[in-house]
Amino acid sequence: MKILLAITTYESRSFLGRLFRNIQNEIDPKPDYTLFVSTDYAPFNDLLFIERNFKLPHKIINMPFCKDATKILGNPYYTIAIVRQAALEYARKHKEFSHLLFLDDDVVVQTRNALELMTEHTSPYLIVGAPYLRVYPEGLYLACKWGTVNVGRYLLKKQAFYPFDYPIMISGGFMCINRKVIDDERINFYPFSEVHYKTGASEDYGYCLLSRQYGYYCILDGRIKLYHYFKETLKQKKPWMVDKQGGKYIEFSY
Repeated sequence: MKILLAITTYESRSFLGRLFRNIQNEIDPKPDYTLFVSTDYAPFNDLLFIERNFKLPHKIINMPFCKDATKILGNPYYTIAIVRQAALEYARKHKEFSHLLFLDDDVVVQTRNALELMTEHTSPYLIVGAPYLRVYPEGLYLACKWGTVNVGRYLLKKQAFYPFDYPIMISGGFMCINRKVIDDERINFYPFSEVHYKTGASEDYGYCLLSRQYGYYCILDGRIKLYHYFKETLKQKKPWMVDKQGGKYIEFSY
């Protein structure tokens, strides 16, 4: 078994140092190979930082996006979908990897043997994810478990799902697919499929819905805990970034 770890980066220097410590020092076993998929407008210093500080075997793919790509495409999920698809295509070409594990640059893995747990699920029809929570004024919500309703998607309140749950969709921020899923060319992040357009869905939501049409299903592994970081520089802070009692910035959401 060999694991390809795919990390998507979007001008993310503020996260890279913490991310590297997490992967290199706090996870065991480690990925066999790490693929960084970066937007073309990421600062050169970010790419230099990766080369100087990430010591595990790795490769950087720089995607040709202009800085206004999201605005031009008209959908914030388009660029993310293209970046994830690039990692998926790389995994399809490199058959030596049994699993492709997506990890967003603002997600930090808290469970040391997370990679072992994510890859021990034996069914070839599984898409595996792990939970992280977001803080809203009215309580904690699962940010990685979605259902379907006519108007699209919605957050579900924290509930007893340990150790396993089988949601409609799991977040692409920490998602593991096996070789059978990787090689199924009917299932892609991009181009957007009909299910993306009908639901107004994000790239991971549409990917999971599309996979269900071909007999695959999602599992949420509650044995794994994650941090989810947010940029302090965001002008419009999300509801989960503010502590209701003190009005303080919340650095991570689990």
